[in-house]
Amino acid sequence: MTAREQSAGEVRREFIDRMPPRIGVVYDALWQQVANLNLLWGHYRGLFIDGGEEAGKLMSRFAASFFLSYRGVLWHSLVLRLRRLVDPPGVGERENATLTWLVREIRARGEEDLQLRVLRGVEQLDAATEDMKLHRHKLIAHLDLQVVEGRLGLPQLSYEKADEAIRVANKIVDEVHRHYLDAECRMSEIIETGGADGLLEALRMARRWRDHQKAQLRATVRRDT
Repeated sequence: MTAREQSAGEVRREFIDRMPPRIGVVYDALWQQVANLNLLWGHYRGLFIDGGEEAGKLMSRFAASFFLSYRGVLWHSLVLRLRRLVDPPGVGERENATLTWLVREIRARGEEDLQLRVLRGVEQLDAATEDMKLHRHKLIAHLDLQVVEGRLGLPQLSYEKADEAIRVANKIVDEVHRHYLDAECRMSEIIETGGADGLLEALRMARRWRDHQKAQLRATVRRDT
């Protein structure tokens, strides 16, 4: 049975049963985080990047303010979730379920080869999300007064960097999955990203129906005059 066919509870149980203590629990949380990132990124790309001009016109025609708000919320969520993956592992009793925690725990177990592979991925992810760090701290988690007053500028974020970061996160998750479960994870293949396509098709149908109704109304008016 593949991860696509399993429930969240079944996936979690497999991770806990087949991975070392604590690593299975934390890996499950990180797996869910990365899975959600792929889902959200699929929605964002489908609606606001890949959909092109047609998608923009459809969204503006039927619910402009909703989609404008949703775009901002979705982008902020992506930035927050991506950067959170490389938060420090914590200090003392206060620990964070992050990829850096996973590196520390794998190192403590003496699994040097896996630790080096995961660490390499974490360093790549940290670099890919470096510009997101200021946005997270100065604009999303907090509203910095220097930013509001224009005394502090924030770096421009790019779709390319977000896409790169998600690919790196997928690769890290796949590495750990392959090591402990001796099976391919292929995170990017597990996540259904067709929601945006389905929504756009529904908007197309609504546009066709509305245009049909308008055409009928115009025909009725001409007939009655």
